[in-house]
This record gives sequence, C-alpha cells and structure tokens, in this order.
Amino acid sequence: DHLKGKCETAVYDLNGNCAGMTIALEQVSQYMKVNKRIQKALIVGSDLFSLIAHEDDPLAYGCFGDGAVAMIIEQTEEENVGYVDSLYHTNTVFAETMMFPAEGFTKGIRETGDLKNLITIPIDGNAVLEPTYEMFETLLKRHNLKPSDVKYCLSQFALNSLENIKQHFNLSKEQVIYVGDKYGYIGTSSPFLALHEGINKGQITRGDYLMFWTIGTGYQLTALLYKY
Repeated sequence: DHLKGKCETAVYDLNGNCAGMTIALEQVSQYMKVNKRIQKALIVGSDLFSLIAHEDDPLAYGCFGDGAVAMIIEQTEEENVGYVDSLYHTNTVFAETMMFPAEGFTKGIRETGDLKNLITIPIDGNAVLEPTYEMFETLLKRHNLKPSDVKYCLSQFALNSLENIKQHFNLSKEQVIYVGDKYGYIGTSSPFLALHEGINKGQITRGDYLMFWTIGTGYQLTALLYKY
C-alpha cells in the first residue's frame, strides 16, 4: 500500500527464523533468473527482540537488538553477477533451546502457556562450525574460488564463531565484516547489516564475491555465494 505497488505484484512473508532474510534472497534471486518479467524485488528483514526478550534471560536481553534492513535486487544485462550458488544444513539437535512463545505455539494457541517472552537455553555454538566449514569449502570448490577470493557477511550472533571461521580459513580482518559490537544481534537481517557496513567502509566493492551465512534456530545453516 505504501509503495503503491501494482496489483500483479507478488507479496509474501517468509519465516525461517534468523535465516529468513538469507533464504529470501536465495529464493527470490533464483526466481528472478527464470522469470525475466520480474525486474525488481524488495526484500525486507526485521526483528524487534526488545519486545520479547526477558530481563532475566542474559542471552536474549544482553545480546539481542532491534533492527531492520531493506534491499532492492534487480535484473541486469551484466554477465556473471548476482546469485551463484547455495547450500543448506539442517540438524534438529537444538530444536527446543530457543522458544517463542515460551512454551510453544500449541500451548499458546490454547491459552494454556506463556505467550510473552523468548526463552533461551545455553548451547554450544561451536557445534555448527564443522558443517559450516564443509559448506564453505564445497561452494568455493564448485566455483574454483579460494577463501581469500571472497568477502564474508555472516551471522552476527557470536563473535567467537566469526573468529573461528576467520582462523580456519586464514582470512583477514577486512574480509569478515563484524558489526555485532555496534548493533547487537538483530536476527534475520544481521548478515545484510554487515553488507551495508562493508559497502560504506569500502571493504566491499562491485565485482566482489560474497559469502552470506546464517543460523536459524533449531538449527538450520544457510550459505549463499553471491557476486556483488
């Protein structure tokens, strides 16, 4: 309504938890590759964690922030730009470690449970690193790229995860953009806030290969190779 969009415009919500915006970029990019009539797409990711983070939960209340990112992607006559490749990795080992509503939707809908707050249970975040390394290595090998050929816009959930990835692939500080100390963890849009900062600071320029990577609660990993 605010954009005064045409009636034939496709509009939908996609919920992949914190992986949602990365998944949206992947799916919209592939859709636009096969449907050339779609000239532009607006992708918006947003989380308002302050609304649901309980002050007694040190993880959610201390680390999570509020934020939104909007980006426009469009068709171009240029060769070899945009979406390149992607991979998913899903493991249900953490399926009940982060709950909103606190006791799940089943009890919430029946009004027998707590609807108010996000509940987090401490987890070992390093469990996601081995599959992440394998995903990156697979994508890079498929396209004859070295880790040093790519800039990395990753989930800002945990600095130690970014440091481990940087160390594993022998990456420079300039290659891995970190903004979590400035904005906190803002969920689904955090890799794209890193992209925004990287562009503004000159760390990312046209023609760069980018690796987007994020973690959706549960958990699901998404890695997306893109050419900016």
